Amino acid sequence: MANSPYITPAQVDEKVQAALSKGISASAKGFKLFTNPAAKDAFFNGTPPAEDTPFIYTDAGESKAEFYQRASDNTTQVLKEAGLTAADISQSEPIENSSELATSGQLYDVKKATDQKFKQVDVTTQVEPDADNSKYKIFSFGSSGGYSRINSWYFGKSGKPIKSIGIFICRATRLAASTAGLRVQLVIKKASGGSESRVLDYTIPQTEIDENYTFDTEPSDKSVCERIIDLDTPITLEDGDQLFCNQSSPDRYLPIYYEGDNLANESGEWNNGAGNYSRQWYGSYVNANYTTVPSAPSEPNPNVLHFYDAQESEIILSDLNKKVEESLPDLEDISSIVTIPTVVRGLNYDDRTLNFTARIPVEGIFTQALKSARVNGSASAVIDFQTNTDGTTNVSLTLSADNYKTETFTIPFRHSPLSSLQNVMIKLTSIGDSLTQGQVNGSNGNKIAYSVIIDFLVQALNADIGNVALVNVGTMLGIDTLTQFDRTYTVRACNEGRGGWAISDYLRKFTNTRRQNGSNTPYRIVGKAAWDSLGLGTMTRNGTPGRTYVGFSNTTATGDLMRLACHGYYEADPTEELWDWIVNVNGVTSFTYDSVTYTFGGTYSSADDEAQKAYILYRCTTDVDNPFFDLDTVESSGGSYAFNYTEYLNKYKTLASDGVTRLVVGSTAGTLVTDVNEYDVCEPTHASIIMTENDVNNISDGSLVIPDVILMGERIHAHNSSIKILMGTNRGYGVFNSGLYSQQGYIKETTVNSYRLAAYQALKAELEINTDFDELPLYAIQSPKGTAGAKSYDTFDLDKLDRWNGDGLHAGDIWGYFDRAYQILAWIASTL
Repeated sequence: MANSPYITPAQVDEKVQAALSKGISASAKGFKLFTNPAAKDAFFNGTPPAEDTPFIYTDAGESKAEFYQRASDNTTQVLKEAGLTAADISQSEPIENSSELATSGQLYDVKKATDQKFKQVDVTTQVEPDADNSKYKIFSFGSSGGYSRINSWYFGKSGKPIKSIGIFICRATRLAASTAGLRVQLVIKKASGGSESRVLDYTIPQTEIDENYTFDTEPSDKSVCERIIDLDTPITLEDGDQLFCNQSSPDRYLPIYYEGDNLANESGEWNNGAGNYSRQWYGSYVNANYTTVPSAPSEPNPNVLHFYDAQESEIILSDLNKKVEESLPDLEDISSIVTIPTVVRGLNYDDRTLNFTARIPVEGIFTQALKSARVNGSASAVIDFQTNTDGTTNVSLTLSADNYKTETFTIPFRHSPLSSLQNVMIKLTSIGDSLTQGQVNGSNGNKIAYSVIIDFLVQALNADIGNVALVNVGTMLGIDTLTQFDRTYTVRACNEGRGGWAISDYLRKFTNTRRQNGSNTPYRIVGKAAWDSLGLGTMTRNGTPGRTYVGFSNTTATGDLMRLACHGYYEADPTEELWDWIVNVNGVTSFTYDSVTYTFGGTYSSADDEAQKAYILYRCTTDVDNPFFDLDTVESSGGSYAFNYTEYLNKYKTLASDGVTRLVVGSTAGTLVTDVNEYDVCEPTHASIIMTENDVNNISDGSLVIPDVILMGERIHAHNSSIKILMGTNRGYGVFNSGLYSQQGYIKETTVNSYRLAAYQALKAELEINTDFDELPLYAIQSPKGTAGAKSYDTFDLDKLDRWNGDGLHAGDIWGYFDRAYQILAWIASTL
């Protein structure tokens, strides 16, 4: 009874949609309809039906051409109408074998088959307070929780027959795999005589739940969550009867509840005002058998449970066919949910040295976490790029997903010979945030990331083919000894990466400055203290306020104003919060600026106001955390930016333009250099700008950051237009759907971050028209884990995937940054 043979009109509309992903349109009474011959072939070849079972399918492209397929000895044959004689077709009973038939056994004729009738049910809904489901809510879809037991009590007020119930099932994709299924029990207690009996005990198979009731995101139409189950024993509900429903599973499901007062008020159909209309949700699982109605708690019952009275009628196959055809959805354009990288780069295969494969996972192409997403139909959902020839190859990507049109795109794969890297001194500066600085400490105590991997690769290439040289430029030095690919090298690499920094910090601030998140430190200023340090309260210039003081408010509008403001353009607004950051956080008691010595009192006082103003200017000129900050540039740009690459080199250069010769302190070295071996700074040939992440501490739209990325590139070109500049944005390490990688046992899962996606899409769009800079397709090619150990080293090592995405943003190990290191090196080769 629980597996009903009936087909409801609603189920025809609903179940057809679920079946489309398999290519099967509908099924009834031994007949199956397929959307195309390929779907039919896949079905019969994979699961041949029982011997001597007749089937029919209709070619959607030729609606009048019907084909018949039957099974004999667990093999299948296709019979076209043209294969039947006139006498065969005229038969009104089963026909015998014919010499023109390529099979054995019996086949029912066309007229009899197409006129066959099937039972369906016309449903009278007994409880449906919200016909359009707009008030049905799913409990905490975005959380990790759920419930293993859901109990509901109902109280009848009027007589009605009940033959089926509709329960609502919602399971989140992120939950661990399960085989448990969901047990549903329904017990009635009669008001007359008090007898109690269980009228339903059925377990919905886990396979059905995984296929039809598991969702990546919360479905807006909650009707797709409903599973109608026939009662083992149909009942007639009478006034005063009680119903109790138990849903239980060792797995966890998310309750769907009704957000309204129709059922919860005293006059509601299922509430007698005495506490019988109630519910319980439990996180723990108990496999209890219910044959009587347990005592009901006092809380109101918002659980959704539908009751149906099923009246049988009939539908003929041709009408069912028509319903199926009408139910076929208009597939959406898949380009609306994908972002194709402008280019992927690589180095040609060369058997003299190490070789690597550029690889794009599903995560880098699709903008949604779709279980059905595939690249070229691959079970592992990735595509490899590698060649041993020079030039650009257009690589085809066929993208598919349920309910979307399959479409083929092309990505230019730009591959360069290793000889491009020979006999030239490459000088690379990398500007970024914590993903450039790194999380792992090197042997010198400083953090290391992809810069040291680039140095490692260059040393390996130089050892194998010779004459490959590169220096990583920056004031942040990392040193370590790395072993990988059966090689061990001591690496030395510098960069300009600072954890927590936004690109607006490099462009306009003397230190890390943000609207929210994090606490005040000597190297970071947050919230109201940051607002006051920028002078945005009064916007005072040269002693003249631009407005009456406006206080700090923690809004994105405030954050946008803060990120676009330069330190030193307005006079600081002296306040108790700014005083606390200077005196208590930085530990400043006195300092000298512009030949004047300022001393702070032991407690906040307006007597220290001038000292506060002067201290901000002191930090803009003398104690500057940002090596690119220049106060004179603030003035000359009208407060638009402080970033000056020429002044950066004037202050911090330690190497001659050859990238090898050490300069002399106090003479040829930068004005702020005290040790020319402390770091490596010289005129670069190449620069990478990989950031946007931390502006989320100021604003919520990642696309707004891209004009600043372009501005930084323009300011570097203002110094030297021949410097090649690469730009990229981050995507968190990890996968959107761990189920796509189930063959590797991958568990850890991250989400699609709308801020990062918006930043990437905006940068990609900008660089499609701005040819001054190049795109690093980091969002597309960044693997969950970035290395491998085959002859042609795979940058997507499926054996080492598990939990390498750490906190969802950073790689958990230095080699997790291998993909970006390889792509940067391949980009450099493409420019030489």
